Amino acid sequence: MKYRVLAAISLAIAMASWVPVPSAGAFTSRRLISLWFSTPTQGYGSVIQSDFSSSGASETCTDYIGRTSDGGRRFQDFTKIRTWNCTNAADATALIFDHAGDGFFYGPNLYESHDAGTTWSRERTRGRVVDVSTIGRSVWMIEAQCTAQEVSRNAKCPLKMLQSSDGGRTWSDPIALPGSSFEYAAAASAPAVVQTFLTRLSERRAVYSNSPIVSGDVSSGRVQTWVTSDSGRRWMRRDIMCAIPTISEMLAISPSGVWTAICAGQPAAGSQAKAVMRSTNQGRTWRFVSGCSTSQPSCDGPLTAGYLGVLSAPSRSLLIESGMRSSLHVSTDGGRTWRSINGAVSDAGDGVVSLQFLNAHQGWGLTSSSNLIIRTVDGGVRWQTYRAGVG
Repeated sequence: MKYRVLAAISLAIAMASWVPVPSAGAFTSRRLISLWFSTPTQGYGSVIQSDFSSSGASETCTDYIGRTSDGGRRFQDFTKIRTWNCTNAADATALIFDHAGDGFFYGPNLYESHDAGTTWSRERTRGRVVDVSTIGRSVWMIEAQCTAQEVSRNAKCPLKMLQSSDGGRTWSDPIALPGSSFEYAAAASAPAVVQTFLTRLSERRAVYSNSPIVSGDVSSGRVQTWVTSDSGRRWMRRDIMCAIPTISEMLAISPSGVWTAICAGQPAAGSQAKAVMRSTNQGRTWRFVSGCSTSQPSCDGPLTAGYLGVLSAPSRSLLIESGMRSSLHVSTDGGRTWRSINGAVSDAGDGVVSLQFLNAHQGWGLTSSSNLIIRTVDGGVRWQTYRAGVG
């Protein structure tokens, strides 16, 4: 199984919409919004550059993608993607590569590179890109295929999946996903509503989940989930049965095949009830592990602090969770107990907005604090923090 970022669209929107407060005189600010590593030293980062006039009355934003060769301490060799008015929504927010140099910068639009990030081109899509996942040369992409009018009135849009076997150079006809729809109003309500849409297990096997808000299953705690073993031609139902009413959910699957879901309820003043659920039989049955439940609606502990945003399972027993306004939370016993790594986040308003593990030991996180990266080389026991150079 390959490790990948569990992308949360609302967190990406929150990062991309960040604008610094203008000071006297013209100035430029650069901010990392996404990361992707292919080796312990080699990786990529997308940056938004904000340019302010001396009055602060006008501003432009420019997307760049650069490379790092030292594990993320410094990014350079930037390629310009596009320039836009900062008051508008970002064109793309998430970044992923395969191991042949094919890159994808997406959400809601799509830019592709087929030369290890040297050049990028805007690709025409049938809809708005929600998720992209790569394993080998296989690329799966989920699109919300709806019109601009449907988006403007917050209509539910059908989700469809496209596949490529040549690193994104050509794409299959879209496949309708079971029971799927996407609501932009829910996706934009950052930072408390997130969702794992697609989790790849191999070139042919994957897990797909639908948002409880869109499916109308908030009160029941049901997260509609399906599994495919034949590249999406057939899907089997494997619903996640959360122990609390659920508005958002993140799913992580360990290399040994253990499924862990963290379900989250309504947020309130920087805290959020969360329930940890596990399955050891590919989602057929679930058991409550820790956190809040309907029988214990008032609960405390590290997980209740902050909003659910990211979840990773580098090994069977190791789980790492964080989000906006949250410390980094680590469990080494499969989610039964958690400890907070408070030094990984600089203040209460920050949080970890993305996680990526190359293996059970090497992992990175990008925080919402300007250009602050956290890294572990021992499976999350210890974390380094450093502010990346992006100039």
